[in-house]
Amino acid sequence: MFHSSDNLRSNKISDYVKYLKLDTQIVLESGFTFDDCVIAYETYGQLNVEKNNAILICHAISGDSHVSKHADADPDGWWDIMVGPDLYIDTNKYFVISSNILGGCMGTTGPNHINEKTGDYWGSDFPEISVSDMVLVQSKLIEYLEIDKLLCVIGGSLGAYQSIEWGVRFPDKLHSVISLAGGPRLTSQGIAFDIIGRNAIRRDPYFNDGQYYKQSEGPNTGLALARMLGHITYLSEESMSEKFDHDRYDPKDVDTDFEKEFSVGSYLAYQGDKFVERFDPNSYITLSNAMDKFDLGKNSSEISVNCTTH
Repeated sequence: MFHSSDNLRSNKISDYVKYLKLDTQIVLESGFTFDDCVIAYETYGQLNVEKNNAILICHAISGDSHVSKHADADPDGWWDIMVGPDLYIDTNKYFVISSNILGGCMGTTGPNHINEKTGDYWGSDFPEISVSDMVLVQSKLIEYLEIDKLLCVIGGSLGAYQSIEWGVRFPDKLHSVISLAGGPRLTSQGIAFDIIGRNAIRRDPYFNDGQYYKQSEGPNTGLALARMLGHITYLSEESMSEKFDHDRYDPKDVDTDFEKEFSVGSYLAYQGDKFVERFDPNSYITLSNAMDKFDLGKNSSEISVNCTTH
């Protein structure tokens, strides 16, 4: 159908996921305190005796801990092309760690989790979080694994911001950072697309102020529209033309209620519908808001807040 990692993704959490319930409080930048934070994570390869071969991979908004498949029968991961035996990030050589980020919806504490103090879903009562909060939680996982210094922290998009934040917040706990498709802060245009996406979710008639988990239907249309907007930002104008101009009037026959008159229309509709099957709208709001507010220079005297991105 369409070449996208969404084709391979599932709403089922991998059987290889491990869970760590932190025995210490997590105090967010906002001052909110989590007493019972849970981290869902996966590891690949073996940690060597010196414990100096560990790589942390941070995922984007739509990702999770399942960065790569563990065995032939295991579902595909979102970065199978990069992570695995004899691949670029060689799990015969490196010990790879990947966790679902705070605020996500694939095992780590997030809006679709139960608030133990109320007995109900967090929903829109989930506190506002920052990229720094995500990194703080990841650092607790690294401490639990008894790793003093990471060889590298790697991430793309929102994961890139996490990797950068690691370098700023914990420079003594890592040797290097690889930041892909990320910069010191998101552009105003990027924020604008995210604002429209969040509004699409919140204005969906099934949103119910974020408390939709007990309903028969959630704000699926709003989430699909947000994802469709996102996919426009993932491709440049040149790559969109290359991908769709040759058959622009020959859309794929996809099962959707969205417009599919053009080739690009059927692509966007397919991506939106697939995303709804595996992602939580409240998580999308939470994570995109954290990404939009990340600003490397905001709280650092060493870095100019007026830095530009290209």
